[in-house]
Amino acid sequence: MTLKYLRPVFAEIARNKQTTGLGHVTAADLKRLKVVRPDAGTLSRWDRVVAPVLSRVFELSLESATLASTRDLLLPRLVSGELRVPDAMKEVEAVL
Repeated sequence: MTLKYLRPVFAEIARNKQTTGLGHVTAADLKRLKVVRPDAGTLSRWDRVVAPVLSRVFELSLESATLASTRDLLLPRLVSGELRVPDAMKEVEAVL
């Protein structure tokens, strides 16, 4: 996310060097960038707000992967007629 935010800054550095891309941003250019570092209290408050959200995102991504895996396993068998919906439901229930 930080790099996405800094892309215009990098583009401006490269433009000032009369180049055509971002490949001419040097380590010295990066050292001149100013970055705000919040104090410990602010970071702690941020963590209290954001940590539960990130935890939920992680849980949902695991659930999404499980659902995608189940779909990929069952769908070809359902489409081919090898497996019927009631039988597929039993297989899913057995896994869960």
